[in-house]
Amino acid sequence: TSTKSPSHGDTTPHPPRGETSHTMPALTTEEFTTWANRLTGLPWPMTLEEFTTTVSKDFGWDLGNGGKHFIATFSGHVEHVMFSVNDRNEIDDVLFFIARGDPGERENILLLNDLFVAYVSAGTKTWGKETQKRLGEESSVTWKIQDDKILKLERTSKVIMFTFYTPQGARYYE
Repeated sequence: TSTKSPSHGDTTPHPPRGETSHTMPALTTEEFTTWANRLTGLPWPMTLEEFTTTVSKDFGWDLGNGGKHFIATFSGHVEHVMFSVNDRNEIDDVLFFIARGDPGERENILLLNDLFVAYVSAGTKTWGKETQKRLGEESSVTWKIQDDKILKLERTSKVIMFTFYTPQGARYYE
């Protein structure tokens, strides 16, 4: 339930008495589209070295685990940003979780569903109609945007994952 006091303006959702409140690390829809647009706006193709320099300087990401992923802070929580490179050491794709939940709690599964719908709506508003959509227990939505770049959202019972395929990686997507 939500309470709103005219004198205090409290619109914070509160759990019913006797229940605990659960928080889920998740990007807002605006953060999702902003990060996606920041990645798509980079000058592709980029080598791993060029990408590392750019995201370290412009995004504040740090290279972690011996260079196997980046460490980024989104909405006050830390995520690993994974990537893959091709045989020319160019970035093919970049992926990270934009929402995480506890699959043992029905409330979190429902929240992930709601977040997925909100992310898809924001993506459609930003990039147009999706080019692929798979709905079910594990859902996914894909947008193809300018210069053969691909944006993909995938939802499971535990997470929502965002993957950006560079024009170099998009060749291998299908």
